Amino acid sequence: MQKYFILFLKNGENRSQCKEKSMQLQQEHFAYLGGLHEKSITLNGPNGGDSDIRGFSVYNSATMEQVKKYAENDPMVKTVRLRVEVHPWWLAIGSGVK
Repeated sequence: MQKYFILFLKNGENRSQCKEKSMQLQQEHFAYLGGLHEKSITLNGPNGGDSDIRGFSVYNSATMEQVKKYAENDPMVKTVRLRVEVHPWWLAIGSGVK
């Protein structure tokens, strides 16, 4: 088994931005996460439906603290539009995830 970290992006307390600002934050968010694919993210994407969970990412990082640092620098998290919840997650080696 290999240890990963799964990070849930949830609705934050500050979701009152105007449409233009929320679109700008969304673009910054996508760019930021795209850059993390080269460093640590194995999988990520939005969640469908009306759940409090807006999306998730799977990180291949050494520590939970490192994952939390990455998350804290996400523009959507910085503005509290999204909040994060991180959990260790083990996956069988050879399951197709790298």
